[in-house]
Order: sequence, then structure tokens, then C-alpha cells
Amino acid sequence: MKKLTLSILIFLLSISFVACNSANTPSQGSSALESTVSNSSNNASSNNSSSSNNNSNSGENTTLNDTSFKIGIDDQPFNLSRAGMSASNESGDYMFYQDTLYFHDNAANTTVIACNKPDCDHITNVDDGESDCNAFFPQDKYYYDKGFSYYNDSIYLLGKSSKDAKSVSLYKISKDASTREEVAKLISVSDLNSITVFAVHKGYAFWSLNTDKSAQLLAINIDKPTEVKKIFEGNELAAGIHNLIGSGDYLYFSNSYSEDKNYENWAGYVNQLDINTLKTKKLMDMPDDYTVANGKIYYLESNALYCYTIDSDSSVKIADSPENSQLIIRDTDYLYLTNWDNEKVSSDNYKVFVMSTNGNIIDTIPIPDCEFFRGGLHNLYIETTDRKVKYLEKSQIQKGTHNWSTAYSVSENGQVTLNERVYKIHY
Repeated sequence: MKKLTLSILIFLLSISFVACNSANTPSQGSSALESTVSNSSNNASSNNSSSSNNNSNSGENTTLNDTSFKIGIDDQPFNLSRAGMSASNESGDYMFYQDTLYFHDNAANTTVIACNKPDCDHITNVDDGESDCNAFFPQDKYYYDKGFSYYNDSIYLLGKSSKDAKSVSLYKISKDASTREEVAKLISVSDLNSITVFAVHKGYAFWSLNTDKSAQLLAINIDKPTEVKKIFEGNELAAGIHNLIGSGDYLYFSNSYSEDKNYENWAGYVNQLDINTLKTKKLMDMPDDYTVANGKIYYLESNALYCYTIDSDSSVKIADSPENSQLIIRDTDYLYLTNWDNEKVSSDNYKVFVMSTNGNIIDTIPIPDCEFFRGGLHNLYIETTDRKVKYLEKSQIQKGTHNWSTAYSVSENGQVTLNERVYKIHY
């Protein structure tokens, strides 16, 4: 009996984590945003049937060297989940937490509330849902738990339509969060949970719509937002779209479904969407977890790491999965595997393994206090068991040091500490 794939489980976990954050005691922010921001053919058989039995890891370490990636144009599939985790510009990383937008400035190694309004008290957690702070994004109006993206010097996300309470619109936020624009009304929905993921890649906004009848991938051209296009539809039992990964001129997404009415056996596959033609192609069976770069799908299956080359429709085993790692993400250089949240692994032994594309372990980073592993482009982010968001500068990789810094922490009574300064709750 097949288990529900790890990609779906992690998606469900991330959604529940964001929901828990929203239900916690309100937190409060800090100083205005630094000026840096303002300047700133179907593989029908199993995936491994054509793969070699031997590992391919040998010789010098090989990196992804993804030189095609461009900030502000391409999707950023560098987080384990899109649920409010982070989106990056050239200067740093945006993050949402409890109705508040934060920005981490890489040059200053400082995290601030994304508001540069003079003398603003940053009152962002209020009962009546109103605030003058630029960083205030109430989750009942802005759906950053579905994901948000940085494109063309702006932040894009879904939100409640101003024209119809049951409709969803696309919103554009300036990179200093001083302005926000309702770009277009998209669709009407009876249940917001039917929208599971959102991403922007090369001028298109994409989102999934999973209902009792079907799973759809929808899109709109951001620069000409006149028509919502149906890109894909799956009509299998309990069909669902869970991953959106942009790479090059393609968007990759997975579609899962139940093979029986008891929902005990699950299957799925990975698809490729050509951005230029908006045509889709089924590639391979859905693995435990995967990421995509340079025309190759790096995936975990049966406790091993494989590489599927799309053009040749063939897979090769790269390496054994280190210490029961079951999740994988990437940046422009390396693959990142982690055994976080594996029930076979004690939390004291949670680790992130930085790996080359030929299967060599470049660095091993312990994360024993990790409550949720995020990932990231500029830095690695984790959420800890003592309610902190910490980051590790990637310049430390292969240096023999792993010094995690705290971006912000939240006390039991909702006080937020930013850059070692405590901010009390405002009402």
C-alpha cells in the first residue's frame, strides 16, 4: 500500500504551521524598513527503472551553477514550503509572520519591519483589522500562506477581492511596502483552502485550485492581466496540485490522486509546462520529494538520491540518502537534503546536508532545535522549538563553522524581539 507522498505531507504540515502562527498571541514589530530595500513524453514505468545501480558520485564536487536564474524574473523554489516563508530581492529576504511583513537586510545583518513610514508605531496586530502601518497584512485579506513572490521590483500575492468577498484577486506590493495595488480579480471560490499554492515565474502568476471535482492549474499574465487561463486539469479521485517549481523556460508541478475510494493508495506524476507555449507534458511518476534545475529533476526515492534528465527521459542514482534524509531543496549552487521531521530520526540528530550534483556531501549542518526547516536563497532559515526564526549565512558553508543568528523571536505573551530589542504588543 502506497503512502501519501512526502511532498503532500509537508505541504499540509506547512499550512497547519502557518495557521497555528496566526492563532498565537499577537506579536509586534519594530523600526522602519532600511533604505536598502528602496535601493535594493510520460515515463510510464517506475522512476528508477532505467537508472544505474551504481552511484555516480566521484571526483571533484560539481555544482548546479544555475546562471540562468534572475531575481525579479524567475520563480524562487528555494524554500521547503511557500507558506509565507520568504521571497528575496537583491538585498535580502522578505518574510511574513502574524499579519506582519519583515525584511532581512543581508548587508546590515539586520531584520526590520517592512515599513519606512516616519514615526510609525508599527501597530500590526489589532482586533479590528485596521492599521496605518505599511507592514500590516491581515491574513483574512492577504493570503500569503499560499505563497508570495518577488517579481519586477514588487511583491505579488493573492488576496480578498475588493469587489466581491468570495472572490480572489492578485495584489502588487511595492518593494518598500509603501503602496499596494489590486491588479486583477481572478476567480470566485467557496473555500479558500481549495487554493493551495501560488508562484510567479517569468511574467505569469500561477495558482492551484483543488476542488471535489478536479485539480486545476490557473495562470494570468501579470503585465497584461486580462484573462485567467486554465493550464491544466486533473479529474482523478481527490486530485490535487501541490508543488510549483520554476526553472528556465518551464514551470514544473505535481498532480496527486487517490487510486481507490478508501483513500489508501495514492499515485501522482510530475509535469512540465512550457512558459512560451503554455503547453504541458507529463514527465515521471511523483517521487517522495524533488527539485528541478538545468533540465534535470533531482529527487528522493527509496532512501536514495536520483537525477532524472528530462531530454533523455532517464534516471541515474547519485547517492544514498544521508542519514534518512527525505526532503530536498536547492539554490543556484547546491542541493540541500534534510532528515528534519523524519519519524525515524531523533530531533537531536536533525541535520541539513549540502550536496554537490554528483552526490558528494559538501557540508553537514546540525539543526537539533529545529521546529520547521525553511531553506532560502541568500541564507538558510529555520524556526526553532523556542519560538525563534534563525538564519545561517551561506558564506559559512565549507568553512567549518555554523553560527546561527536570530532574525527575531517571539515570547509566550507575544512580545517580538528584533535585533536584541524587545517590542511590546500595541493595541
